[in-house]
Amino acid sequence: VRPRKHQNRYATLIRQAERLPAIRKGIVTGLKDLALDPGQLTAERKKLGVLLAKFVPLAKPYEKWDKGAMSLARAAEVRIARQTARRRKALRERHTKACEALKTKPLSREQWDALWPKRVLFSQDFEGPPTKAFDWDGEIVTDNVPKGSKRALSGKTGNKYFARRTRTGIYYDNARATTTTWVTFDYFINKNVPIGVFVFSMTQGDNCRYTIQKPVVGKWTKVTLQVGGGRARIRAGEALDDVFIHAGKPGDAELKLIVDNVRLVGLD
Repeated sequence: VRPRKHQNRYATLIRQAERLPAIRKGIVTGLKDLALDPGQLTAERKKLGVLLAKFVPLAKPYEKWDKGAMSLARAAEVRIARQTARRRKALRERHTKACEALKTKPLSREQWDALWPKRVLFSQDFEGPPTKAFDWDGEIVTDNVPKGSKRALSGKTGNKYFARRTRTGIYYDNARATTTTWVTFDYFINKNVPIGVFVFSMTQGDNCRYTIQKPVVGKWTKVTLQVGGGRARIRAGEALDDVFIHAGKPGDAELKLIVDNVRLVGLD
């Protein structure tokens, strides 16, 4: 609950939580000297249980635009991702030092990153109906789709800034950025005009903005862009919301922009 709105609701409980795991001589007096009295340990466990029970009714309801809204499963995912990132960084430092000692060239950043698996943070192929958690703005089309797909999303007209615009939504609980995050998608455009891509960071309250200056015209093309940040650099654990893809100037009725297989991919 730390990053959530209305911190006054949680201040007292957070203070209790911070005091609870403090090392006390009655429980732990050293790394090899642990209290083994069952009654004492049961009492400590009950204290923790009572405290968790107080958190549950406060943390359960999500609020719209609450950047800290996370399910227990999502919170565990973020925690594990951050631990993984720290371990990978430590291994990188050890690798570099070992190479210096052996007088050999260390792996480049690209070679090092290629050793580690990426994971899909979010995926939308528009094959099923929209849901409350994963929706979109645009028109579903079936006559012009990439190979292997049955449906794709065509950009809407009527926007005051762009000729065509799509939005792929990621609601509660939002996708969470990793140490390195990419947005990838397939697109079809029929004119040589730049394609803009926005990935909205709920944590920063700002769009991460990218432009494909010279898109491939007239055929389906896959593109991958690294999500760097908006006003500040994207950090692991940040909440990522909508993905906007747009092109053209308002009023260009001939422009076609269709997207499919919108994904966020991460490397912890």
